[in-house]
Amino acid sequence: MVVAQFPEKSNLEKEIEALYQVLPFATREAGAKALTKEIGYKISVNRLDQILHALRSDPQRWTYTVPFSEKGPPIFADAPRYVCVDIDSQNKPYFNPNEEGQVRAGLTSCVSHVRSMLELEGKAIRYAIPYHEKRKTQRLARTLARNLQRLAEDADELLEALRETDENENGANGAA
Repeated sequence: MVVAQFPEKSNLEKEIEALYQVLPFATREAGAKALTKEIGYKISVNRLDQILHALRSDPQRWTYTVPFSEKGPPIFADAPRYVCVDIDSQNKPYFNPNEEGQVRAGLTSCVSHVRSMLELEGKAIRYAIPYHEKRKTQRLARTLARNLQRLAEDADELLEALRETDENENGANGAA
């Protein structure tokens, strides 16, 4: 009789599965500490960053993800920044409704970061245009710089909408 041998899970697979068990948490340091305890060996903050990157790169494979969290001082003082968003069988996200604010704060942080990068990289491209001799290269660079500026403006609109939503909800919550 032949017994099928299945390959053992990689450390990354074990770590991503264990991460699910320790969510939510407030800081990367707290997450690394909880994951270390769960998995039984030391997980550094840098390793946690690698695990989060792998998870976010293929959420369908893992059936969950962790949205980017807010940066800087916390908007929600007692709330965890790192939360689980499960992926259902139709590849649609769902999460604990109590964590909606943290997910929105993560979106705000992500869009703010992307918006800043679009603006800075667009400027760098515009400054480099005169140093290229080929007209086609100059034209394509100008087009790209314009498109990056438009995307930055779209990001500004989204950030404004997010701020309005937060202000409306905070006003409604404060009035209660």
